[in-house]
Amino acid sequence: MSRTIAIRREDKSIWEKRVPISPEGIRKLRHSDVHILVQPSKTRIYKDEEYAHFGAKLTEDINHSDLVIGVKEMPIQSFREGGAYMFFSHTIKGQPHNMPMLKKLVELKSTLIDFECITDNNNKRLVFFGKYAGLAGMIDTFHTLGIKYQDEGLKTIFASVKMAYQYGTLHKAKEALKVLADHVEKHGIRPEIQPAVFAFTGYGNVSEGAQEIFDIFPYIEITPAQLLQLDKMEIPANVLVKVVFKENDTVELIQPTGEKFDKQHYFANPTLYKSKFFPYLQHLTCLVNCIFWANGFPKLLTSDECDTLYRNPANRLKVIGDITCDLNGSIECTKKATQPDNPFYVYDIDKKDIVTDLKGKGPLVMAVDNLPCEVPKSASDAFSKALMPFMPELAMLDTTLPFADAKLPEPIKRAVILWNGEFTPAFAYMKNFIK
Repeated sequence: MSRTIAIRREDKSIWEKRVPISPEGIRKLRHSDVHILVQPSKTRIYKDEEYAHFGAKLTEDINHSDLVIGVKEMPIQSFREGGAYMFFSHTIKGQPHNMPMLKKLVELKSTLIDFECITDNNNKRLVFFGKYAGLAGMIDTFHTLGIKYQDEGLKTIFASVKMAYQYGTLHKAKEALKVLADHVEKHGIRPEIQPAVFAFTGYGNVSEGAQEIFDIFPYIEITPAQLLQLDKMEIPANVLVKVVFKENDTVELIQPTGEKFDKQHYFANPTLYKSKFFPYLQHLTCLVNCIFWANGFPKLLTSDECDTLYRNPANRLKVIGDITCDLNGSIECTKKATQPDNPFYVYDIDKKDIVTDLKGKGPLVMAVDNLPCEVPKSASDAFSKALMPFMPELAMLDTTLPFADAKLPEPIKRAVILWNGEFTPAFAYMKNFIK
């Protein structure tokens, strides 16, 4: 049975150059009984001709494809009745701005597969851009810190760090940072900013990417407990300081039981917990936020706590690199997402709002929400490689079957939110989002 898969042109943002399947991926599919359609694009990281070279057909009309694949959310007018779509829908938390899209897919009796939900038996994500959000996000956070110090009249090594996209490739960015790292190792950092302490919340793909960039520099790692005793420690001048926070470092039961922290209990019952993160914040130079967060989970930093923190003369926190970028979420002063050409703002504690001129009293927040776009080729290649093992069976997607009988790999089946307009059992809770 011959099937047709279409790769949609991305149009949500001028920064979006990523692809779900690379030309190399098309090459691997060309010998199967699958026709590949590709919408032409002038912004895609790979040229149209590179897809055509491996047998893809360039066409605007992809409406009747058996499966349409994209990266970001698709506009409502692009859906057809009974169509099948695969992309990051950003709907599973009930994100309000995407509920009209979800409702339309239900009305059209369409099928929706979400990349975010492709997981193994241990709920570990298998197809993701998260590491590249971390890689680009840490570069951008270093850049933001350089701007902050420069505004305070201090020229530091961070002032030489550009935004990730300005390097052209991830390799070039890393090479440039290695030069700065050598300088730190040989000459140290300015006395005025010692010790330079960077905290990472989380330890998943996003945090791994961020730490990979940070680890280019010479550093020592300390525990959260040691951070509270930082003023009693002797830190060499030629290193940065890293602290990684896990769940048991940031939250605790509201009603203590005396038992050891249970991560599974926390994720199943987040409302029974409260944050204990605030005492650490004044000792940091930079907070790099990489955690999963959803409504009902404790916040790492509330607006009220931010007010208290920035009225404390002992506070050292300059920059928050909020890579997860949940608006009003775990970092409550992340009020707005930014773009790579205008990546940060100050959350002003007096105005209780954001200001863009650096003169406000409060943290400088880097909140770019499309960070992998800054390293589109590396991110796309890794994503495509992870997706390809599932493509032969995805190419044979048959939505005429009942969902229970669908011949899909289990990780993909877990990612099916809608099947012919009906919520699958794992996502039945989402019916309440569109009422």
